[in-house]
Amino acid sequence: MQIGEAGGSIRFGMGFVPHESCFTTSIWGSKQDLLAVLQYARKGELEWDVETVPLENINEALSRVRRGDVLGRLVVTP
Repeated sequence: MQIGEAGGSIRFGMGFVPHESCFTTSIWGSKQDLLAVLQYARKGELEWDVETVPLENINEALSRVRRGDVLGRLVVTP
């Protein structure tokens, strides 16, 4: 999953990724929408819950997601 419009490239196809893999993106809104969100963030008017999880704890993190024990987002770090 690629989130946003980071640019760059990724090799995707037979021989590059495991069989039956899929690649998708998550892109929303316009440039004006993004600027509006950034204004809210700069004013401190946004609240979000983001928790980092070390890669070695990924199985525990997935279990928490499946149980519904995650508030906000988990971000896996290497």
